[in-house]
Amino acid sequence: MHYGCEISGGGQAGIGGFSGGPEGSAVTTVAECLASYILYQATSCWVWIINSLYPGTTSRMTLWANNVASGALNKNTKFPVCQAAPCIAYAGPCTEMNLYEVAASTIGATVVGSHPFSGGGRQGAQVDYVTGMESRFTGEVAYATIGLKIEYANDIIETLVKKYEGNIERKEIPIGKKFQECYDIKTVEPTKEYLELYKKVRKNLEDIGLKWKFE
Repeated sequence: MHYGCEISGGGQAGIGGFSGGPEGSAVTTVAECLASYILYQATSCWVWIINSLYPGTTSRMTLWANNVASGALNKNTKFPVCQAAPCIAYAGPCTEMNLYEVAASTIGATVVGSHPFSGGGRQGAQVDYVTGMESRFTGEVAYATIGLKIEYANDIIETLVKKYEGNIERKEIPIGKKFQECYDIKTVEPTKEYLELYKKVRKNLEDIGLKWKFE
């Protein structure tokens, strides 16, 4: 029985699993989202495609599959779609790679009309490897993406993915730092090191065409 609260449906396919490659995973995810509305009267939808063989959501294949599935749902339905593409980054916090992963996946989710959902680093499998900075950056990138043409956004994503996909392919992932190592746990503020890194990546994104709405 539905009492008016939100019921989230969605599709979570794994590339390399029963759904096959990125194409099959995208189709399966859309089918699961549609089924959740029919079977459970869901009021929102989650798109969450990961790489089953090397868990994460920011590789080239998973970005493509998530964006295609989300774009199809946003174009052909009126369902509110939340895309968890930035949710499982490979690199840990306080690394350039982590912020580039967040940026690439957030741009893709936003430009196809979805709500990006931020998460943690270290493939979402290690304790304390998530901070508020990643969520803050997700929001800032999403706002900066609003109004971009898909072709232009795709060029930016391509530039960003090239910065870190070699690390994923070689499985040479920067560990980064735990929350208590890159945040002041008393004030809950990022350390100077993390702030400087964040500003550096923001400037790099600005140089390749992203225009910030907030300073």
